[in-house]
Amino acid sequence: MSSKIYDIARRAGVSPATVSLALNGRPGVSAATKAKVLEIAKELDYVPNRLAQGLQGGRSNNILVFMSGPQYDYFTSPFYFETLKHLSRGLEETPYQMLLQIATVDQERSKLKSAAAGKGYDAVIFIGLRMPVEEARSIIGERTVCLFINRPLGESIYSINANYVRGAYLLTRHLLELGHRDIGLVGYIPKLASAEMRLKGYRQALEEAGVPFLEERLYYSEYFQEAGYMAMRKLLQGSSGGPTGMPGALIGGNDLIAIGMLECAWEAGIRVPDELSLAGMDNLSNTHLLRVPLTTVQVRHDLIGYEASKTVQRLLSGDESVAREQWIDVHLIIRDSTGPVMTP
Repeated sequence: MSSKIYDIARRAGVSPATVSLALNGRPGVSAATKAKVLEIAKELDYVPNRLAQGLQGGRSNNILVFMSGPQYDYFTSPFYFETLKHLSRGLEETPYQMLLQIATVDQERSKLKSAAAGKGYDAVIFIGLRMPVEEARSIIGERTVCLFINRPLGESIYSINANYVRGAYLLTRHLLELGHRDIGLVGYIPKLASAEMRLKGYRQALEEAGVPFLEERLYYSEYFQEAGYMAMRKLLQGSSGGPTGMPGALIGGNDLIAIGMLECAWEAGIRVPDELSLAGMDNLSNTHLLRVPLTTVQVRHDLIGYEASKTVQRLLSGDESVAREQWIDVHLIIRDSTGPVMTP
């Protein structure tokens, strides 16, 4: 044991073994004693050697966060920042620390194989992964604890998911209640789990209202602002009126897509919401301060990150009560970017 553990023990009036139990969050120590030990450790600027702690228990005490996206600019998304920030917060005052591996989609296999070869982690949290889950599991090893964010696959894996099904449903229903019947969804990427969730909610709301679903109203876009701008630009260039022309309302797969579309519409002289209603998802900070405040859906990325951290710790402790699928609920925020259909 380090000399500081003995110093803490003397100050607290307990044995070094008790200090070790308290610092590592293990049972056998009263709440009062644990609080006293932690307070003294803080006063003495005690920093635990997590690697040594892990080696003693046959573990590394590292949790690998494997973050993937189509290109490196993608990682500037507030979604990633909020998720990582609160994932890290969930590891505070625990034996665990976070390792981060970033990969573009075409690097997923090579970087995951490289990480697996080193095996310096006890668990892996996947964010944005696009390769098949089964392949990822086979690379890192079936016995390694894994958690996937926004990849709901039932009983086959553990996942934490924003309820994008309900988010898209609420936005589509809101636009339908405003009188819109021609509504497009921008940000559809086939076989991408989070995009498929959005599509499911969008279709459900249309079907409930008796409005036909048209595949022509699904528009491809990656999930960043420039992609939303380009998607809108293509839409405007191809607009010819009629059922396959410009919709009266558009839902962006996230706020960044919607902000890009709003920028392009503004440049083209399209008045939002008078001529076009626009909505997004996420409720990023400051979307209420845009030139046209954005209607959106609140997605708790902070909660997703924090719960991911706590869930992995429960799995590592052998907790068999952890649900395979966890869902973080969303709610609708109506602002000025959506409005009723204009009458001729």
